[in-house]
Amino acid sequence: MNKKLILGLEFFLLYIFLVLGIHYKWITIHPFILLGLGFSYALFQLRGEFSALFLTGFEKEDLYFVLKRFFIIALFVGVGTYFLRPDKLFYVVKNRPKLILIVFFAYPLLSAIPQEVLYRSFFFKRYQSLFGPGQLIIFVNALCFSFLHVIYNNWVALTFTFVGNYLYTSTYLKKKSFGLVCIEHSLYGLLMFLIGLGDFFVLRFNLN
Repeated sequence: MNKKLILGLEFFLLYIFLVLGIHYKWITIHPFILLGLGFSYALFQLRGEFSALFLTGFEKEDLYFVLKRFFIIALFVGVGTYFLRPDKLFYVVKNRPKLILIVFFAYPLLSAIPQEVLYRSFFFKRYQSLFGPGQLIIFVNALCFSFLHVIYNNWVALTFTFVGNYLYTSTYLKKKSFGLVCIEHSLYGLLMFLIGLGDFFVLRFNLN
């Protein structure tokens, strides 16, 4: 069978069919278990590159740039939340501080790292032959990452993740550091819960 056809089928199963299956409840397995299975499959395919994936460092200047960009965006998100959802601003911090501790430790390990393997390292290595090395693969990647969040049933999650994906991808492609992009992804994920937008990114869970 043609190699591109096999890759196309794999792409469809991983990034479209499984998400639709979760969204429409064709698949009753918990999304985090499916994410774990996808993560494991991607790691298996990247098995010859573990050291390059997890041990690649980054310069202090790169981290400073990511942090500076994060604080600027966090300020705008905070101001927007203050005016549009004042009742939610720092809701979890004020009312459920223990949840923040759980999210602080769990989100990077259970969400950011698996997603970055699937949507950055694996995606750009695996599907460049399908979409080419230019802007098309970056755009398709952003669509796929945003589409993953259709399971939350709100346009805020779709919009934030589409825009956020461009930040993560630019960091990954420019700095060539998996660790750095995982830090960046974790920062924005934690921001959503800290600032009061976490209820847009949860399943069967309400902060009220």
